[in-house]
Amino acid sequence: MAKLALIFYLAHSATKKEDRLHEFKYGYLPYMVVLIFLLSLMLAQRDLGGCVTMVMVTGTMLLVAGSRIRYLFMSAATMVPLLVFFILQEDYRRKRIMAFLDPWKDPQNTGFQIIQSWLGFGAGGIKGQGLGEGMQKLFFLPEAHTDFIFSVVGEELGFVAVVIVITMYLAVVLLGLRIAIRSEDGFGRLTAFGISMLFGLQAFANMAVVMGMVPNKGLALPLVSYGGSSLLCNLFALGVLLNISSFTHANTVPIKRVKGKKG
Repeated sequence: MAKLALIFYLAHSATKKEDRLHEFKYGYLPYMVVLIFLLSLMLAQRDLGGCVTMVMVTGTMLLVAGSRIRYLFMSAATMVPLLVFFILQEDYRRKRIMAFLDPWKDPQNTGFQIIQSWLGFGAGGIKGQGLGEGMQKLFFLPEAHTDFIFSVVGEELGFVAVVIVITMYLAVVLLGLRIAIRSEDGFGRLTAFGISMLFGLQAFANMAVVMGMVPNKGLALPLVSYGGSSLLCNLFALGVLLNISSFTHANTVPIKRVKGKKG
């Protein structure tokens, strides 16, 4: 809910301050204060992956809204050292980085999950083992129903299903951006853009982790991973996106008066 609340706040405030977003005091500093407050709460729960997502969504929304690029670069230059610090501070985060760099160095411990994920993709081949016939989820792959559900899809339904799932996520993001472009007001435009970015970043991060492209972040796969609060928030966000689409230029039909015949 914090991610959606941040998107709504940024969209509302940036729309009101449209003419002053280039100013440091009004178009940058207040957003950083709110962002740091939310990040502090999430870091207290050790959700570093969620923090990275919120930072990226905030940066892209402010960039689209009209904030100065040099302010965003300044934030990035500050965030990177902090990210390294928080990674090195926790032992399990350091192990995740080492497992990402060389999972085969400790295949029975830190590298176990990603190796089993790769084995699931490999066993699925092109067409997969069949729906419900996968073995990794039963005995080997940890968190198969949440963070690593995409590996189960690859094992049971194969490479074809993997491509279809990626295409569907890409279609949702592109349609969301299309809604944002066609939106008639600034608030709807920024909200649609923020929701599209949030949805796409979470999906990309999860699939990249499962395929070993980035270190493990513990992010769910939207609309697929098990989880009540995650599913509820994603459905709510998509509902807002559909509501914004009903007020776009493409769905606005002018009302024409029909002149009646005399006599």
